[in-house]
Amino acid sequence: MITLGKVTVAQAQGPREHQEDFYVVKQDESGVLLAIMDGHIGERAARLCAEKIPHLFNMSAAVEHPERTLLALMSELGVQTRSMRAGTTISLVYITSGKAYAAFLGDSPIIIATHEGKLAVSEEHNARSNDNELRAAGARGGVFDGSYLRNPATGAGLQMTRSLG
Repeated sequence: MITLGKVTVAQAQGPREHQEDFYVVKQDESGVLLAIMDGHIGERAARLCAEKIPHLFNMSAAVEHPERTLLALMSELGVQTRSMRAGTTISLVYITSGKAYAAFLGDSPIIIATHEGKLAVSEEHNARSNDNELRAAGARGGVFDGSYLRNPATGAGLQMTRSLG
C-alpha cells in the first residue's frame, strides 16, 4: 500500500458563477492516481473528467502498463470532450512502486520532488512557452498579444495551447 499522508487541495472560484476547477484522488493497494482539471469557458469539460476518471482509470492495468493506461485515459477523455465548447487543462500523476508517471495537457504544471530533493517539472502548453504552436495558431488566423492567443473575430483568448474540450 502506498501512503501519501495528506493530500491538500486549494480552489478559488473567483468571479465566475460556477467552480471550473476539479480534482480526483483515487487510491488502492497498488498505487494512487492524482488528477487536476482547470476548466475554461465553463465547467462542463472539467466536471466530466472528474466524474469519469475514477471509472475509466484501471488501477490494476496501470501497475503493469502505467504509460499505456494513462494514454488510454487521456485518449478517452479527449473523445468524450471533443465536441464541448468548454475545455479543461488536465494533469495526471500515477504513483506506484516508488515511481511517478505523468500525463498532462495545458498549463497546469506537475512538479515532482524526489527523496534527494531533485525537482521534475512538466512542460507548460501555453502561449508563452511554445513557438511552434504560436506559428500554427497564426497560420489559422489566431493573434498572439504577448500572453494570449486570441480569435480575431471574437476577441476571446486563452493562454493554453493544448487542452481537452
